[in-house]
Parts: sequence; C-alpha cells; structure tokens
Amino acid sequence: MQKSNKFHIKMEDECRLRAGNGSMEAMAGSFNDALEPFQPLFTVKVCNPIKDGEAVLYTIHTTEIKLDDSSPSLEGQVVRRYEDFEWLHHSLITKKDTTALIIPPLPARPVVDAKGAENKSTKQLGSQSKVLMGDDFSKDCRALTKYLRLMVSHRVFGKDGSLRSFLMQLDPAARTKIKKGILEKLSSKYDSALKTTYRDVDDHFQKERDNAVNYSSQLGAMTTNYSRMVDSSRRIACTYGHLATTCNLGGKLPPDTDAAQANKLLVRLGESLEDAKHGVEVDVVNDENSLGFQLDLAFRYSQSLKDMHSRRTGLLITYEESDKALVKAKPHKRVEAEETKKAAEKAFEECSEVARKELLSFHRARLIMMSDALCVHAEAKIKTARDTYALLARSLSTIKQM
Repeated sequence: MQKSNKFHIKMEDECRLRAGNGSMEAMAGSFNDALEPFQPLFTVKVCNPIKDGEAVLYTIHTTEIKLDDSSPSLEGQVVRRYEDFEWLHHSLITKKDTTALIIPPLPARPVVDAKGAENKSTKQLGSQSKVLMGDDFSKDCRALTKYLRLMVSHRVFGKDGSLRSFLMQLDPAARTKIKKGILEKLSSKYDSALKTTYRDVDDHFQKERDNAVNYSSQLGAMTTNYSRMVDSSRRIACTYGHLATTCNLGGKLPPDTDAAQANKLLVRLGESLEDAKHGVEVDVVNDENSLGFQLDLAFRYSQSLKDMHSRRTGLLITYEESDKALVKAKPHKRVEAEETKKAAEKAFEECSEVARKELLSFHRARLIMMSDALCVHAEAKIKTARDTYALLARSLSTIKQM
C-alpha cells in the first residue's frame, strides 16, 4: 500500500455529498419543494480561490440551461469577491416579497487578514501552539457553491434578473458595503424578542415558532460542540506529529552494535505515528466536509426559519392593531380603517398560506439532508479506520519481527 493514496476516502470539492445525483440535490437544494416545481435555469460551481490582498477572488463557472433543444446552453465564467455575494443576497431579498419564505442563508465571510488567521489557528490548535495554519479557501468555495445552488433552484429567487447578471455578466455590480447602525441593531433585537413572546392566533404556527426557537438553540450548541471535537482531533494529529519527529531524531544514535536495533525500532515507530497522524488528519477533513458542513448549513437555515416566523408575527401584530384601530375609528375615518384592516388581513392570510407549505418542505428536506450527511460521515469514518488499522497492523508486524 503506497503512502500517497492509502486514504482514498478523503473527500474533494463536493465532499461526496452526492451533488447532482443524490437525494440531497434531488431536493433541488432548497426548502421549497412542497411548493410548485421549479426547473433551475443554471448550474453553478465556485472554484479556484485566489487571495488578492485583503480579499479572495472566486471563479464561478455557470451553464445556463435551455428548457428547449432549439438552442445550445450558454456557458460563462466570472470572478467575484465575497462582497459581491453580499450584494447579490441583499438584492434578492429586498426586490421580492420574502415575508413567508425561508431564505437560503449566506455563508460566513472568509478569514483573510493575518489577525483573523492567527485567532483561527489558536482556536483550532490551542493557545500553546505556535503554528499558523495555511489558507484553505476550498471550504468557502464549497459553501458558496451550495449557496448559489440553493438560490438558482429557488422558485422565487431562481428567476430573478439580479441572479443572472451576477452569474453571467463579467463586470460585477458596484460593491456597496451593507452595514447596520447600533440603533438599528438594538431595535431589531428588541423587535425580535417582542415577536417571539407574542401569542399566535394559530396553534399550529405557535407550536412551529416555539419549536424553531428551541431547534435553533440546540442546533447552535451542537454545531459549536462538534467544531470543538474536530479541533481536538486536529490537536491530536499535531501531537502525533511531534512524537513522530522525536522518534525519528532518536533513531539517529551512533550506529554501534547496541544502538542499531534501537535506531530501526525508533524509525519504524516514527513512521507508525506518521500513519496515525495522517489518519486523524483525514478524519478531520471528512468530519468537516460531511457532518460539519451540514450542521453549519442547518444552523444558518434555522436562523432563516426564525426570521420567517418573526416576519409573519409582524403581519399578525399589524393585523390585530388595525382591527383595534377600526373599533376605535371615528365615523369619518372608518372607511380608511376598514381598508387598512382588509389589506393587513389579506397580507397575513397570504403569508400564512405560503408559510405552511414552506414549513412542510423545510422539515422534509432537513431530515433528508441530515440523514445523507450522517451516512456519508459514517462511511468515511469506517473507511478511514480500516485503512489506519491496516497500516498500524503492518507496522506492528514489522516491529515484532525485528
């Protein structure tokens, strides 16, 4: 068994999450399949990340799918920064009525500055480590690819002209940094807390909203603890590496009769520790790319779920306030108050109707996606464990023969 390919379970790019032909992508990559079917107009892939100062440039390969065979599919390639993805997300959610939609979440901003990289290395390798981990933007490519696929397969966002421009137009739109002031953030938090405690008129939505809050909290804790476990495995791999180096240095004793056997034993032990180190490193990559990737996505989606409930509750509050205003309205303002109430009632009922379907699709897709991630995670664990066992068993046999 050659050292270069002894752990061929290691996942690349799509991290074996059955992109394009698995049950996860069979759900069209979004939580809206319970609604009307939608045929994506594009296939996308983000790759070739290049660091450019304090930014990362991503290449997006896009194929525009033609619904008829009369004309060939168009292909395009554009370069975008993370700020361009922020602009796209803001543009998509502000141009449409997204009140009842569970919006695909935008991935986290990549760490590109030296201070951020140092903090990340300290978190992953421990405060005692002086090692600075190298840039690995492949994870960001995978997350951004998933985000774009969720958007292009969405029945509302997938038809937006801004999305097509983002994917096919060479020059990006003007990059406008989107910031919230401190007062706006405080107001948003207060408003969200108020809506969370507001009693819903529909027991089904009240239960769903309570479950969403609890689900998001537990999922956040699970994601954090899983990341800590992966970081612990990464530190174990570093420890194996230190031990292997120590054994190899010890194996350079003066080659006299008594030390020759010890030298061979220490060198062989060092190689075994390197094998164990490589096995743990592959485990870390697979853990991050399978279950870790899905937990992070599910947690971000849980925030979108809570936001949807919050927006619907806002419509409910507006509707009930308009009803109270109608009761107190003076005769010359009664017609205006009735129209306001009817508009609020219509908006609330339409939102509730779409939200029911969104929730049904959300729960169905969430179960399938997590089930697939667990299967891939387990398969990778078993494969890596078998390969590691085979290498260590071979080393043990060699040592016994010495």
